[in-house]
Amino acid sequence: MSLKVLSRQVINLMELHFSLESLEKQHQKTQEQKLSIEASEIKLKAIFDSTKDTHMLVGKDLEILAFNRSAAETVRSTYKKKLQLGDNIIAYTDPLICDKFIQHLKLAFNGKTIKKEWMLMPGTTFACWKEISFLPVKNNNGEIIGVAVNSIDTTMRKRHEEQITKQNEALTRIALVQSHEFRRPVASLIGLMDLMRIEDIHSGYFNMLDATVKELDERICGIVKDSEETIQSSVLAIVA
Repeated sequence: MSLKVLSRQVINLMELHFSLESLEKQHQKTQEQKLSIEASEIKLKAIFDSTKDTHMLVGKDLEILAFNRSAAETVRSTYKKKLQLGDNIIAYTDPLICDKFIQHLKLAFNGKTIKKEWMLMPGTTFACWKEISFLPVKNNNGEIIGVAVNSIDTTMRKRHEEQITKQNEALTRIALVQSHEFRRPVASLIGLMDLMRIEDIHSGYFNMLDATVKELDERICGIVKDSEETIQSSVLAIVA
């Protein structure tokens, strides 16, 4: 009888030892996963904070749930305030676009992804162009829990585009003036050649002169056509 009790206790001890080993392995695995997650979060935060773009996560009450370093720096330099979790994002939104901003947030909370480009704070030292994206953020159940508001400064690109547009318009005006300036004497020569032809005035050089004038006219027309095809502007048209 005592041997049966002893054997049962030995079995219980072995099972307990096995359970403790399993728990220890599970605990070790959990710790490793936790460390891996923490390392990933550190890397993700480092990437998140290293970009010059501003990123905010906004809740359904328009409260800021998360933000990166660039967003905090933008708020500090523009509004002279410290950005904090729970702040209402409207407090840091240009009043000129506030209504549209709220509309896009509502659309994003309904599952729509939106991207808009706005001129912010015109006429101030903080005037700039921003491309703002509104991205729905879902949990594992597919429920929308927030909206990621990402902002990219596009001021340099817009200025470059404006500069190119002005250059194209200037080139168009130059081509327009030059085409008329070059063609005026050629048109006069063509008129004289027509008069000579009507009056039947011919000389040994008439045919050569006529061919040269026509060739010059064709080349000027070709230059004008090339200008029209090369210069991408619809503001001014080149007319020869």
